[in-house]
Amino acid sequence: MLDLSRQMVAATEALQNAAAQGVAAGVVLSRSAETTRSNALSVQTLDAATFRLAFARALDALSAKRPVAASPTLFLVPPRLDAPLSTAVLTRAVAGWSDLDWQTTLSFDDEPLLQICRWSSTMQLGAVKAGMPATALNGYLNAGHIRAADHGIFARGQAEPDWYETLARFGTAETGFQAAGAVLTGQEPAEDLAALDLQMLTFALERLAADATLKLSVNASRASLNDPQWRRNSAAQLARVSPSLRARLAIEVTETPAPLGPKDLGAVIAELAALGVRVWLDDIGTGVTALNEMRIAGVAGIKLDRTLSQHAFAFDDCFGVMSQLAGFAARRGLDFIVEGVENTDQRQRAEAWGASHVQGFFAGQPTLS
Repeated sequence: MLDLSRQMVAATEALQNAAAQGVAAGVVLSRSAETTRSNALSVQTLDAATFRLAFARALDALSAKRPVAASPTLFLVPPRLDAPLSTAVLTRAVAGWSDLDWQTTLSFDDEPLLQICRWSSTMQLGAVKAGMPATALNGYLNAGHIRAADHGIFARGQAEPDWYETLARFGTAETGFQAAGAVLTGQEPAEDLAALDLQMLTFALERLAADATLKLSVNASRASLNDPQWRRNSAAQLARVSPSLRARLAIEVTETPAPLGPKDLGAVIAELAALGVRVWLDDIGTGVTALNEMRIAGVAGIKLDRTLSQHAFAFDDCFGVMSQLAGFAARRGLDFIVEGVENTDQRQRAEAWGASHVQGFFAGQPTLS
């Protein structure tokens, strides 16, 4: 276990002092690039302007295919100015990130891992959510009690959705329908997640065949992408439809932790891209998706998680998270979809900072298809 007590206390005190002075600050964590778990970890507390420059340098290096940093690096930003970051919360965040870093860093051809996320009072990267038992999903699958709901994704300046995200809803008309967040815990067997993702893909393909004007995205967990049977079944379904239909489908790679290294992820994305399907990296900023993955050939877009978009709105993007990720996406020709847009003011700001598309409750709740 890393002995970080002094760095943690110093970082916490620095952030508390900054907040007391009305100054926004973030944290940059970096580890030695050597492959041992006992590495020392550096903790830097930076004001927003300095943080913005450091993040810009990291993205510039990533874009230029130079080593991103001398070591694996995690950028942490606050949800709001007065948000507390205790030593205990920071320690949990570091522990989760350190484990993820250990698993994935060497998969980038020895390129150090680069990540960004927002801290919260309950932050623990890769944590399992409390809620329903892990067997709940299997019950819904066996009963056939899964429906699709649509949520619009709007291109910049457009009044009607350009795409719709197809989301799973669990239940019946009699019992009511629940969103995935109320059902999935993070402990589901990989085969159940694969079955769910395949069911949602089936729904989407049927609807795309019935409406030639529709464009849909569906989620696919990393557990599914790592499942050879899911890959065979999904490829068979996609091969049976026309290229013009596949061009109206996007696969969103979700942040569910799974033992799928970036090289393996790249191979799956290449397979999907070869079929003419768009691939978006979902939930950028939750602490699982590495920013390095944005460079994988075949990635067509990235979706900024609502935790980071709400951070940007709270601080008028003074940390540069949204605008600089938007710039990175634009330079690579990627869609940049900002999630968590709650009202028209936030939409206007997100688009001014570079969003190609926005999604959120400003346009209403998802509706059953």
